[in-house]
Amino acid sequence: KPFKTVLCYKRLDVAAKLLTETDKSAADIARTVGFHSASHFYRTFSARFGMTPNEYRKTKAEKE
Repeated sequence: KPFKTVLCYKRLDVAAKLLTETDKSAADIARTVGFHSASHFYRTFSARFGMTPNEYRKTKAEKE
């Protein structure tokens, strides 16, 4: 995989972890992990995990 793709996946993995471990908003997490656009973050996150960041957070919270 190209470096750019690997870096994006790493950022999304960190974002997913932050969604489950903090109460920060998805937009704040997007900025924290290096996305300059919240809408780009939402699209990319949804493509990788099959759900929005907020749905991901709710799903993981229900499993705990």
